[in-house]
Amino acid sequence: MRILLAIIFSVISIATFAKKPHVRKVTATNYHLYETKHGKIRERKQLDYYAVYDSIGHEVEVGKYGRSHCYEQIGKSDSGGVVVQRACSWDYSKIGSVEFYKYDSLNRKVRTENWYYCSDPKGRLSSYVIYSYNVGGAIYKETEYDDSNKIKEITYYDAVGGRIYKETVYDDSNKISKIKHYDYNTVSNVVEVIDTDFGSRWNPGIWVINAIRKYDNKNRLLDQIEYYNGKISFREQYRYGKYNNVTIFRYDDNDSIPSLITEKTFDDSLMKRPLEVFEKYINSGESREVYTYDENGLKEKVELYEKLERTSYTTFDYEYY
Repeated sequence: MRILLAIIFSVISIATFAKKPHVRKVTATNYHLYETKHGKIRERKQLDYYAVYDSIGHEVEVGKYGRSHCYEQIGKSDSGGVVVQRACSWDYSKIGSVEFYKYDSLNRKVRTENWYYCSDPKGRLSSYVIYSYNVGGAIYKETEYDDSNKIKEITYYDAVGGRIYKETVYDDSNKISKIKHYDYNTVSNVVEVIDTDFGSRWNPGIWVINAIRKYDNKNRLLDQIEYYNGKISFREQYRYGKYNNVTIFRYDDNDSIPSLITEKTFDDSLMKRPLEVFEKYINSGESREVYTYDENGLKEKVELYEKLERTSYTTFDYEYY
């Protein structure tokens, strides 16, 4: 759920809705480029997702395209006999899942519903989230339930600006399977995350991921080290340039040579919108994403390059009130 939300928030920020016109809906469409056997470049169009907003900018509906269809077909075995094979395909003209968001009279989110349409064209409620607020109006808890009303996850917030301080995940028997704790410094930067996995009956054991983060005097992330059961899993160094750019060096384990170098460039706006993201894997290839925006400051296109070749791009189409 949070992954999908992150995608949408990267397209439209709250600040955008202070401007006119107000966005009612955005639809993202992917285009995959491929070469035919005759050497010509063709495009394969594929709907990605859409998001709907109310007149004051609240996100009320997010849909993901792609519905699977499985069927049986007759084939031949290696010995020449007849066999029945099961095959599946994806139809990206149809919606596969949708999240709906409800708000109260104080414009606070109070409920999220997750519906799936792959197995049932009428839709099936797969999970939902209830948001709880204290007497002062601040959020203090969000609880996610499955389709049988069992608790899947509880997220707890502290009293300082609604910061998440603990996430608890439950298994099918209503036992805690994961706990994640967050610790902050005096300016609300996350300085430590402890993620504990208690395993399951099929995979018993305890695994602990501990992330330590350090910041510079401008509250920018400077270094991050992640430990897995006490051993370094990876570390990252963030180095900032003079022109709205940052270079991230990722080191696996205790290696002295980075496995991945990421360079990000942002524009001069208050939103610090990304302009380009370049990734270079030391032992493999490199990729580059290029972002363009329309006259309203909304994301218009994202182009993906593998080395110097453009392999795909995504366009964003907007409807307004």
